Amino acid sequence: MSDPRALPGGWKETLYGKADLEASYRELASCEHFFAEGLCGYIRSLQLQFRDAWHHFDRAARMGEAVEDDIPTLIQKFLLEIYRFENALVETPVTLEPSLLETRVPLASAGVFDEYPEVERVIRLRMFCEAKVLLHLGECERAADIYDALIRKGACSTPEQLAGFYLDLAACQQGLGELDLVDRSLENCELAVAAIDGALEAARQSASLYAFYRFLGETAKADGWRGFLLHLRCPSETKALFVGRAQRLLQRCLQHSRLVSF
Repeated sequence: MSDPRALPGGWKETLYGKADLEASYRELASCEHFFAEGLCGYIRSLQLQFRDAWHHFDRAARMGEAVEDDIPTLIQKFLLEIYRFENALVETPVTLEPSLLETRVPLASAGVFDEYPEVERVIRLRMFCEAKVLLHLGECERAADIYDALIRKGACSTPEQLAGFYLDLAACQQGLGELDLVDRSLENCELAVAAIDGALEAARQSASLYAFYRFLGETAKADGWRGFLLHLRCPSETKALFVGRAQRLLQRCLQHSRLVSF
């Protein structure tokens, strides 16, 4: 019997490698599993289609109630909470509350990290989201401490994770007026982006760098990262989408009068 958690073959490459959002959405929409449903919401969220994203997330939550909570399932449910959090953050500049982080982190016994290395990823994601909430609340020093801790665990992190940590650390440093440190963190972010193997995260992070440099008034660097994004090997619709997301992020920074991220 096949594993009911199995998702369509090749969907990861379609989404993360090729950044073909519509093709990946179609592949996942044919799978009747709560995590596939949640991933459909994640894709719609990336596409800034927030109403459809919430529909998928709510349906995924209902479907997940009938699934036994073993470690792999708990990890998937936690990831869906992260996707919901990101959707809320991008949709509107609401006043964030710590309650947004009331998500279930799987309890890990001694051998779980060896059998399920994804648990370590969950713990890092939980810290990352906590820091992002603090950043949006203007508690930049506390957020920076968390990002520093995440970066010190660099050997456990992927290039796309490190890019996100350094990007948000730069936002914290800018909020604290530590402008010399901002430049260093953005340079480290750029190095991490250059090492990313996959068009989706390369598009996401280069779009954020474009928005950050636009806000900071560094036009040449901003144009360079926009060019990087437009030269990625992915559908033209994806490139246009992430340029749009960059514009949305720039507007959010202007509303806060400082760097923030989503």
